[in-house]
Formats: sequence, structure tokens, C-alpha cells
Amino acid sequence: MIKKYKSSFLLLLLQLLLILQINAEYQEPVKFITNFSQLQPIVQGQLDHTATIAFDHPECSRCSQLEEPLQEYAEENQGFTITYIVDCEQMWEDEMAQQSLPMCNPTHISQLPIILLFEPASTTYRSAQNMQQHPYQGAFSQRDLSKFLRKHMPVYRDQIKSQKDFDNFMDIQEFETKVILFTNKENTSPLYKAITSTFRDRILFGEVHESSSDLISQFNINEFPTLYYFTKQQDGTYKPNLYEGRLKYKQIQEFLQEYASENRITKRTKKSQQNSNQKQSKNDKKEEALPEVKQLEIAKFEKQILNKENPILVHVTNQEKAHPLWNEILKKYNNMFEYFSFDANSEENLEFAKNHLFAKQTPAIRFYPHGIYKKQNSKIQFSDKITEIKEINQEFKEQFPDHTIIVSDDQQLQMQYQAQLMAGKVVHILFTDRETPLTIKSFAIDENYNKQNAFIVYRNPSEQMKAQFQIQKYPKFVTLFKESDVQQQGTVNQSEPQAQDQAKVAEYPGKLNYKDLSDYLKIFIQMQEGFQSKREVVEIKSQEDFKKYCQGQLQCLIAILNGEPDQRNFDEDTKLAEQLKILKKLNDRYSSKSVQFAWIDAICHSEILFPLNLSDQEIPNFIAWSESKKAISKMIGRFDREALILFIDKVLKGHVSFQPINYNDFEIKNYDCVVQHQKLLERKQQQEQNQGTGSELEDELLKEILEEERLKREALEKEFEEESGSKKKRKKKKKNKKTDL
Repeated sequence: MIKKYKSSFLLLLLQLLLILQINAEYQEPVKFITNFSQLQPIVQGQLDHTATIAFDHPECSRCSQLEEPLQEYAEENQGFTITYIVDCEQMWEDEMAQQSLPMCNPTHISQLPIILLFEPASTTYRSAQNMQQHPYQGAFSQRDLSKFLRKHMPVYRDQIKSQKDFDNFMDIQEFETKVILFTNKENTSPLYKAITSTFRDRILFGEVHESSSDLISQFNINEFPTLYYFTKQQDGTYKPNLYEGRLKYKQIQEFLQEYASENRITKRTKKSQQNSNQKQSKNDKKEEALPEVKQLEIAKFEKQILNKENPILVHVTNQEKAHPLWNEILKKYNNMFEYFSFDANSEENLEFAKNHLFAKQTPAIRFYPHGIYKKQNSKIQFSDKITEIKEINQEFKEQFPDHTIIVSDDQQLQMQYQAQLMAGKVVHILFTDRETPLTIKSFAIDENYNKQNAFIVYRNPSEQMKAQFQIQKYPKFVTLFKESDVQQQGTVNQSEPQAQDQAKVAEYPGKLNYKDLSDYLKIFIQMQEGFQSKREVVEIKSQEDFKKYCQGQLQCLIAILNGEPDQRNFDEDTKLAEQLKILKKLNDRYSSKSVQFAWIDAICHSEILFPLNLSDQEIPNFIAWSESKKAISKMIGRFDREALILFIDKVLKGHVSFQPINYNDFEIKNYDCVVQHQKLLERKQQQEQNQGTGSELEDELLKEILEEERLKREALEKEFEEESGSKKKRKKKKKNKKTDL
């Protein structure tokens, strides 16, 4: 039996965000929302920064774990986001909240807290807001929350890659002030993203990468990052000025405040167009936000491209010309692909483009399909002679594997969706009269979606099925789920009895484009039962942590890693960052098992090495801890994903031996690792200094010894010479005597 309901909570949440955004002040890092009446006014406002909303309840046992990290997160990211807490207990007293905020339903307290991140609309001049929702799925820590935020922060700046781009940028006349960041970073920094959001459409922002050597030379840029601001003169030209203040949000924000326009500037007219009375064409309107395009680095080619499962597109360009379909591809396919750009602007880069990207000429678009094996053997590329996107789309369709479940009759459909529901998955059914769309194929092969969702395609359904799902036209996309698997999203007819395991259906009202459908699917992923209770990879910093995370578990799987400060820069590709990524993927892989993944900084906590029978030369390492046996099993081999999976599978099957340890000697001291690492560094420097002093003393002693040896040698030589001279005189006298005779 399938019951149908409709949801309006997303729309009301977006309205809530608009209200909360109006005249938002940053003095209080976290703002508390208790009254649903704030939804009532029809408010005209703009949301330029991201908004972070946490849904809380006084009776939520896990919500206290979020309180401190959320406060730290809000303080750390002031200017980057606005942070709110919604009190579900007080909110639920309002009838509108009961209809529109299902996450606040008292029956779902165990699934709180829920954190939603909202990315602002891509345009500020439309009445209908198009904000993108990102459910947070990570650990309750300031660092993980901040990392998630910075991944989704919008950026409002023009990329300036050539002199032509720069001239076009400077030719725009409406703005009194323009700002350009000169950087050597591959991606736009969170700080610059925050600044562009703060002064969005009041200052025009641009960004120049160090690879644009002509522009770097033109402005004599000797270090990165460097910030220039340009002020408009009476003759319409712009005067360049070097910003010499601190590169911190507060200082830059206060400095630029006096240069920003009071009102938003919604048009961009070039100087050459000022005297024209023609209406602005559609192409001049502000474009929708495009997905991120990363820079492909030759040294990271395998890591960035070949070793990834997901499909990838590489835009091979020169500074003069881009592929005519590149921007259209970004708009059409959005985040269906991962995007890279490679500029063949040097002899080395051109050689690499020909031999490794198989781009015989530039510009070109290189396509790497899904799957590591197919990537390494694929040579698909689109030259600029291809001007119709349907040609490229057809190639994509042929290359994308179809992992959807195809059914041909009602019985098959019922069997399939019941089986998937029993497996705890949310079931999405596409009713259509055509082949499976590329969008649906992409979700079906993406492990971020297919782990918790099943995708069924039913072509030309029966009249009975059309009536049951009220199918008026194709395509129609519906979602089936159980109350026990997913939080209820919206209102249900309470006059009818509802079985706990009864399947419910939600209709997707939008178009089957990647961006909108992705937002829809993420709602179900976020609200699946037990989602927030999933164990995370934790860092064990004390004996109390060890007892908390590793007692009572069937197995505790612990990585012994190097956590020195230079390794903890998680924005860089450090060994520690790569190792923790592996652990997180393994945590997802074994989420249904009774195991806890953790890691210990063995440089800070070197006291654990002896009882574990490890040396500092055996870092990184991986052990399985058995609480019942008070014993460990050490992995033998490299610290990589394949070796770890092999070891963990053996542990779970009981195919490894455990060695008891002296548990009384195993104590993780409650160190402040920042302080501890500093002490270790100072001790190391002192030892090196002492070794240097000892070497100097040894050199002085050696000099003295050599000098003594030299003096002795000279004395012996002198004595030998004197003795030789006496013998010669005696021989001469004897010879003279013989002559006389």
C-alpha cells in the first residue's frame, strides 16, 4: 500500500533564510530562532553569504555534542557564513511548523541535530530565489564543519586569464571601484570568497593566477597573494592602487567599505556601449553560477585524473581561444562531471597536451569516462570543430554505464522496489517513454548517491500504474520510502491510520537537470534513519578518549599516524590528509559493521609505541584492538586502501591473530599536542645545536693534535738534517787523508 503526501518545507526554509538575512549583524556568532511567526512577513531581501542552520531540541541527547563546535565554527567563520540554531521545541508549537518543518517533529528527536547549509542565489535581481541546499553529513567538529562550509562558499569574481580579459574587465563602467587578487593558489581562497560575497554587486572583483605571466609582469607582482584596488577617475579610467593592509577579513572589509557603492549594480555596460540606446541582450545578463573548474597540474595528473572513478572533463586551451561549447557544457551538466582546465601556453604544456591528453590541437575538451580502467584507455576528445552540444551529449550517453534497474512490467516493478525498500534504501522511479536520461545514469553510478538510493526506470508503464501514480505526462520522477527509513517530509492525512513500515511516495516537481535533482536527492540522504548517529573517524587524544570510543565495540580499528603541525594543514596535500581520507572512505565502506575507526598522533603520543611494540620507523601503521582480549593485531604491509581492506576483512572474519599487551602500561597521556610538538621541536633544535658545539670542540682538539704532530715532525727533520751534516764532514776528512798519501 502506497500513501501519497506533498512537502513544502524547503520553500518555507528558504523564506526563513531571507527573513533572517535582513539587516544581519555579525556581533553575535550564533543566532537563536524560536518563533515560526518570522515566516509570515513577505520580505524582499538578498542573501549573499551562506547560512548555516542547526535544528536543535532540549530533549535531544546528541545535540549537546554540537553546542561547543558550532560556537567555535561560528566564531571562526564570522564574515564567511551566518549561523543559526532553530529551537524545534518552541517552533513545533506553531501549526505552520508542524506542516512545514518535519525535522522538528517530536517523534524524530533521535535524528537531531540536523545541519543544513544554504548557498545564496546566483542572481540578486530576480524575485524568485534559487538557493542551493547542502545537508551536512560530517563529524561535529569545528574543523570538519569549516571544511564543509568552505567547499560550498560562493565566489563572485571574474577570472582574468589574459590581457584581453583584463581589458574587458576594466572596460565595465558602472563600478566606482574594482578589486583584483593576484594569487598562486589553484582555487579561490575562502577569504576572497567571503570578501566578494560581502561586497557583491557593489564592487567588481577579479582574480589573476600566477600562470598569467604577462599580467603578473605588468603589475610587478613579486609575492602572492597581492591585492590591488582600482578607483574610477573623472575621465572614466581606473587608477591602480596597492592594498598594503593585513590580508584578514576584518581589515579588508573595513578598508573596502568606504569604496563600495551603496546600491547594487545590476548591469554591466562597457565604455564603448555607453552611448548605445539598445536594450541589454540576454547574453549580458548575469549568468547562473557555474561549477568549479580546477587547474590541472602535470605533476598531479594521475592523482587528479587517472586515479579517480568519477567522470571528468578537461578543457585544453591556449590563452587566445577557448572551446566554443565549454561554458554551455558547464551550464548543462553542472556537477555531473569534475572539471579541469589545462592551458597549453608553453612548449612543455603543449607537449603534455599532445602526448597525455591526446589533444592534437587547441582548444579541445578531453573526456575521461567513469571507471579507472576506462580512463586509462580512453582517448575521447572534442575539438573546436564540434559546435553542436548534441554531438557531445550522444558520446556521453554511449560512455556512461547504465546501473539503473530496468523493469518492463508492473510485477517486476513491485518486486524490485519492495526488495530495495527491504534493503533499507530509498527508491526513485522514473516513468518515461524514452531511453534513460544521462542525469539518472550519473546518479546511479555515483557512490555518493547509489549507496542509499536505488534508481528504477519503467518505460511505457501500464494504464493501471499510470492511474496509481497519477501519471499525466512523461517523464515523471517519484520517490518511495518507509517511515522507518526516512524522516517524514511534509504533511500526511492524519485521519487515516498509518502503518510504521508503510511505503510512502513523494513527487519530484522539477526538471530532470543535475543541479535541481541533486538537491532533491540530498534531502532524502540527509533524513535517512540513523544518518547522524553514524560513527565518524575520531582522533584519540587521551586515555578517556580511548575508553570512550574503543570500549564496548566489537573491534576498534586504529591508525598510528604522524600528526606533526606541518602535516595537519588539511588544505594541502599532506600525507596525513591523504591517510585520513582513506580512513573516512573505509568508515563509509564498513558503516554497517560494529567497528570504530580512529587515529592517534604517535609523534605527540610516543608513549604508546613501546606497549604496542612499535618503533617510530613503523609509522604509519594500523592496528585492530580487541577490548575483550586486551590484545592487538598489527597490519603488515603498506598503508594504502587495498592493504587496509584486506586486513580489515580478515579481522572481521576472525582470520588474524591477536597479541596481548600489558594494558597497565598502555596509557595515552592527555597532552596538548600543539604544545607537545613545540617542545619536541625545541628539543630537536637544542640537540642539533649541542651536536654543532661538540663538533667545534672536536675540531679544536684535532687542530691542537695536528699542530703537535707538525712540531714533532719538524724537530725530527731538523735533528736528522744535523746528523746527516756531521756524517758528511767526517767522510770528507777521511777522503782528504787518502789523497795526501
